[in-house]
Amino acid sequence: MGKRKLLLFLLITFLFLMGCQTQDESIFYLSDKYYNNTTFTLIDGEELTSLEESDSNFIVFVFMPMCNASALFYDVVTEFIDDHEIGMYRIPFSDIEGTRMADAITYFPTAVIYREGEVRTFLQTDGNEHIPYYQSVAGFGSWLVQYIYLPDNLAQGENENGDQGENDDDQTENDRAQTEYDSTSLPRHSSIEDITFEEGVVNIYYFWGDGCPHCASQFEFFIELNEEIGEQFNLYSFEVWFDEDNVALLEELAEIMDVEFRGVPFIIIGNQTITGFLPDEVVDAIDAAANDEFDVMLEFGE
Repeated sequence: MGKRKLLLFLLITFLFLMGCQTQDESIFYLSDKYYNNTTFTLIDGEELTSLEESDSNFIVFVFMPMCNASALFYDVVTEFIDDHEIGMYRIPFSDIEGTRMADAITYFPTAVIYREGEVRTFLQTDGNEHIPYYQSVAGFGSWLVQYIYLPDNLAQGENENGDQGENDDDQTENDRAQTEYDSTSLPRHSSIEDITFEEGVVNIYYFWGDGCPHCASQFEFFIELNEEIGEQFNLYSFEVWFDEDNVALLEELAEIMDVEFRGVPFIIIGNQTITGFLPDEVVDAIDAAANDEFDVMLEFGE
């Protein structure tokens, strides 16, 4: 009986220790300096590599400037940092090449959790499953607590599944984020010299980013719209993530339109501007512009 009790005790102890190890593996603490900290530090690829080599636990927000989805998620992350005092880093997607992160991250915006200098997990941008985590502070927190301990013991609780909003409607598949659009007569790259003014035809000025999934969706919508009502509009497309001249054009037109530019896709139709992938608003704006002689390019350069 003594040996049986001893074996039973050892078995129970072993199972208990294994359970503790499993729990520690799934949820862990960030390195101490990130708690009670509200910094949101901009870093480059070299600095990220140094952090990776330090074998510490930390979080990085990956974004692309002039990306509407990045701007919206940026607001969520900054509010979370202020509310829960968790310090994080932020890095442009274009700077991650050569880092450990680059092997895992293909799309943006995203948040990446590191454990001991290695990528532990990250938000998926190429499907619908993680959309609630992008939409609110509570949603973002409900994702984080699956992996890390927060200073105020934020409950895992509710995901805010409600209306996902038109910007996240019909999330694109992986290959669409590469902006390899179908063959079409619609231009992907326009210049000011291409612009003409025709009676009864609405000019659409479309600013996009190469690698932006919502921009890919928007262009595919223009292709569909061109098949239906192509005689009613001319599309002029300007890529702004990698073309400084187009950025300058966009800034001047936004000033004329008296709007604050937050990201792509950004569209000017008549006297209206549209930010994000909003097909219904595009159609409505075309209809309205058909009865309005205003064209922002007629004001440009005056």
